[in-house]
Amino acid sequence: MATASALRHSPPIRNRLLRALLPTDLALLRPHLKPVVLPLYKDIERPNRLIETVVFMEAGIASVVAVQSDDTKVEVGLIGCEGMSGTALVLGGDQSPHSTYMQVAGPP
Repeated sequence: MATASALRHSPPIRNRLLRALLPTDLALLRPHLKPVVLPLYKDIERPNRLIETVVFMEAGIASVVAVQSDDTKVEVGLIGCEGMSGTALVLGGDQSPHSTYMQVAGPP
């Protein structure tokens, strides 16, 4: 478990989902979290492919897009600093039928 001192010296958390966690739960996740810069149009998830990374957004907006068999695309969701990518993992899956990519890049 992380000590209060270690948590005080960690960078501030800007993701609302992570901020809502109990300190003990957040301490379990902290060793697996690392900051990354996600440029505009960066793919986060590809349709029907294994989800390898979960992103807890701190800045910018990611678009969740349904891709039809004729390549028609329809935006079905947005992810901002209140959420995360990879929700299929929470539901017991390992892939999503949707594409997720950065629609609005945020400041680093």
